[in-house]
Amino acid sequence: MAIRSSWAVNDNIDVEEARMAIALLLTPGMRDTATYLDQPHTRSGFKPGFNTDPGRVTAVSTTSLSVAPLQYVMPAQRSANGGAYLITSDTALTLLPMGTDGQIPDGTYSRIDRVILQQNDQFYGDGDSDAHIRIVVGTPSATPAVPTVTGSPAWVELARYTLPANANDMTKVTITDMRSTDRWTVAAGGSLPVPTTTARNLLNGKAWPGMTVYNQQTQRLETFVSGTTWTQAAPQVTLGTIQMSVNYYESAGNSTWTVPSGLEWLRVMMVGGGGGGGGANAGSAGVGQAGGGGGGCYAEGWFSGKLFTAGANVSLKVGAGGAGGVNNGTGGVGGITSFGSSGEWWYTVCQGGGGGGGATASNTPASATFGVGGDITSYAANFIAIPGEDGQHGRTIYSGTTTAVTYIFMGDGGASHVGAGGRAGDTYGGLAHDGGYFGGGGGGGISNNTYWQDGGDGAVGMIRLIACIRQ
Repeated sequence: MAIRSSWAVNDNIDVEEARMAIALLLTPGMRDTATYLDQPHTRSGFKPGFNTDPGRVTAVSTTSLSVAPLQYVMPAQRSANGGAYLITSDTALTLLPMGTDGQIPDGTYSRIDRVILQQNDQFYGDGDSDAHIRIVVGTPSATPAVPTVTGSPAWVELARYTLPANANDMTKVTITDMRSTDRWTVAAGGSLPVPTTTARNLLNGKAWPGMTVYNQQTQRLETFVSGTTWTQAAPQVTLGTIQMSVNYYESAGNSTWTVPSGLEWLRVMMVGGGGGGGGANAGSAGVGQAGGGGGGCYAEGWFSGKLFTAGANVSLKVGAGGAGGVNNGTGGVGGITSFGSSGEWWYTVCQGGGGGGGATASNTPASATFGVGGDITSYAANFIAIPGEDGQHGRTIYSGTTTAVTYIFMGDGGASHVGAGGRAGDTYGGLAHDGGYFGGGGGGGISNNTYWQDGGDGAVGMIRLIACIRQ
């Protein structure tokens, strides 16, 4: 018959057609016999997950065996299109091999017994349509043979043992597990467990493109492509131990960093030195406010460890903060901070902030120049940069009298991305504030006809290296 009755449509559907419809939901695969390999068929096997060790046969007392709960897909063996039986034993089953389920041991010879799972079917003339877990008792002999299974050909062997003559304790009998190592089956589209690559290759010619198995030998998911080609769905990754290493370089000057073995990635953070604030000198009258120093440039980059050679040395330079201006002098420029050396692809330079301009107290309004914030110059593509903030202008304002001077406090230092700018001087005879760590520009000094004030110093730059290392 070419067209069978459809499931849940025709009330004339027979049991064989019902099994065939259910088989649509199951994984195709090799049959237990080679009779109908070229016909539609269903892969036999235990359903994973129903029990940790489904169908395992063990001796639980001197007289009894126990068969673990199971769910099993059993292809019909008596029709090319017979579909599959879905068998469930939901509790452990007890068998008495020397009693009602078997035979009393012989007094002279040993025998070989088999424990099988067998499906009967009245549709094919069997006495019932039940599934049975039973013992096939062998014939005692000086050279015992494995007994032949009779009845329905839809069966699978679970275990086998040799029962000695006059045996009286099943716990002393060696029970051989006869379940196939390649014993699993799953729903269509599921990942089929296979014990070895050899077992997987048995699916060649029957697998379909996209079929996925879990190879227990390689511990990987593998997907069928065509012919005999399988690809790994997920490459195996050995993680090892991950260690984080942080190196701080916070003093002006040169140093080196040695690339560690097993470097996975590297994060670089760096900032140039802050510029010094300008100095304010006392004058004949009025107020003098010097300009603030600029903040140093900040840069940050991420690198794959594969781009570096283990054991290689990378040159580092941390820029100094610029000194505050003396009298009415301009503040010093912040030093550059660099990662690597010229010519290396990762070479990156963060400029320091410029120095603030100096001022002298005067009756003539004037503006002191500010320090320009540092910027990035040479840099690798992996870096992003945040230029330093410019310092504020200094300012002198005279109200026209010697006793009532009106002025605006300006001249604060510019901030870097990580360090605040120093505040300008705000009291005569006091101090202008230094830039904040790291890379902040110094504040400008303030003066009148009596007091003078030096500019605040810019803050030193820094480099911080955070390395992820696989041990």
